[in-house]
Amino acid sequence: MRNIGTVAFLILACGCSRARSDTIKSVAAIEVPLHSAADHNDLVGLMRRVAAANGMHVDDDSQKWADFQRSNPHAADDPVDTRATIYVGVWRGSNDEDFEVSVSDMTHLGRAWVTFLQDGAHDLPADKRERVLAEIRLRWPDARSVPVLPSGGEPLAQDLRLTPDGYKIAASAASRYSLAATSPLLTRDAE
Repeated sequence: MRNIGTVAFLILACGCSRARSDTIKSVAAIEVPLHSAADHNDLVGLMRRVAAANGMHVDDDSQKWADFQRSNPHAADDPVDTRATIYVGVWRGSNDEDFEVSVSDMTHLGRAWVTFLQDGAHDLPADKRERVLAEIRLRWPDARSVPVLPSGGEPLAQDLRLTPDGYKIAASAASRYSLAATSPLLTRDAE
């Protein structure tokens, strides 16, 4: 099966899904560089502290994903790079009813995107989210903000360009996301 990596990702992703998954949106995202096991452990530890302080829990499936990658040589042939070194979810509810924060470096290996999710029910309040983002920036001064699309999605890593304020989307990719040429999410491709 040529697309086994993609299929496995979808199976794992759907294994824990909120009931209202059609309304889930990203509200903030930041890229955290993972240079060492200490970076990985510190990021998971931060997510565990956030979860414990807010009545949530963490599912760290990083090792399960690593085991799957080692046991499935066909995943390397998949056109979508499904390799990952971190694969963590912060959930609310004993049955994972609400997916609150996603942490993964899939499709951008070594650069974990911490994505805060919202569906309007029991979301992490903005002030607490901002405190987590501040703690991330303190521990990882080279963390970079990732733009969130008006739809609540995230752009592809390959369409991002680094600016002094974090990432912006290359102007040449505007049509892919239905963004107007004047969108503040865009930057010229040369930057």
